[in-house]
Amino acid sequence: NGLAVQYFGQCGFLVALLWFAQEFINLKVSRQVYIGQAIVNTVVMIGVMTAEWHRLFYTSMVIETGGMYNRISCTDGIIWWLHYVHFFLVFTVVIVCCLKKYHKSNQIQKKRIKYIVTGLGVMMIELVMKATGIFGSYNPVSIALTFTMFCMMMALVKYGYFASLDAAMDNALNHGKEGLLIMDAADTIVFYNQRAKVLLPGIEKGDMLEEHAEIMDVLKMDHHTCRLRE
Repeated sequence: NGLAVQYFGQCGFLVALLWFAQEFINLKVSRQVYIGQAIVNTVVMIGVMTAEWHRLFYTSMVIETGGMYNRISCTDGIIWWLHYVHFFLVFTVVIVCCLKKYHKSNQIQKKRIKYIVTGLGVMMIELVMKATGIFGSYNPVSIALTFTMFCMMMALVKYGYFASLDAAMDNALNHGKEGLLIMDAADTIVFYNQRAKVLLPGIEKGDMLEEHAEIMDVLKMDHHTCRLRE
């Protein structure tokens, strides 16, 4: 039963992680992906709950009494591999998307991404080492997951992701193709998003509008639209 509970927790974690990535780094996840996850997780959970009656999850299970404590030594079956391929794919996608978003994010968001990538990276290393058989019949997944969850907690709590005004600004204004400038009553630039910096590399906070001829030219147009020339 303890072995089955472990996989129930991992299946739930994979769904939660993908949802977290969707919210955290603005990752677009289609409904079909979640449906696919639900199907895979259902197969895994049924497989592990009924593992004693078939050889699809484990081809063999032996209780070992040597060492510090009794444990089950298992030989991996097709459903076990399905679960860990799913595990590896979700982690890889989230890490790659975090790295792609890194250079477009502000400093606070970059620190959050570092925590997430570090936590998931440790978990990936544990999976690779486990697949090589280096741990034998011992399973250190709980240690790796604890470290991963600690890193995710630090990203949320230390940098106040859901309560942070900076994060709200980053999510609302920095993810998109539109450049945005905000000026005060004295025509001083007080805010610009990441896309505006790409369109107008020379702008800085505190600049006067009159210092940037390209912005003044746009403001004189009827449609007030500026496009990046490829």
